[in-house]
Amino acid sequence: MNRTDEELIELAREYAAEHGLAIMARLGFGEDAWVLKSDRHTAVKVFYREKNYCNERDCYERLAEFEVTEIAGFTVPKFVRCDDSRWIVEMGIVTPPRVLDFGKAYLNRPP
Repeated sequence: MNRTDEELIELAREYAAEHGLAIMARLGFGEDAWVLKSDRHTAVKVFYREKNYCNERDCYERLAEFEVTEIAGFTVPKFVRCDDSRWIVEMGIVTPPRVLDFGKAYLNRPP
């Protein structure tokens, strides 16, 4: 199931209200998700498709488990939390160079 832009906005608003955040601006968007800046200096990434969300969530959880903050000189944002019902990953905001997108990454299987 693919969500519409309007659905992503509404889900982000619901998430923000539940966690006491204010959405400040859109940081970016692409074929997988929208990324919105919160007033707590975090990025709220809300996904169009569940598969991309699950890949991204699993990667951030694995990176957090092993306390990975950098990959080959690229900063990895700190994992804050996720929301499985809304397909949202919240992460810290980092400056370039950075690695942000794990929606099409592979874990525990060859590419």
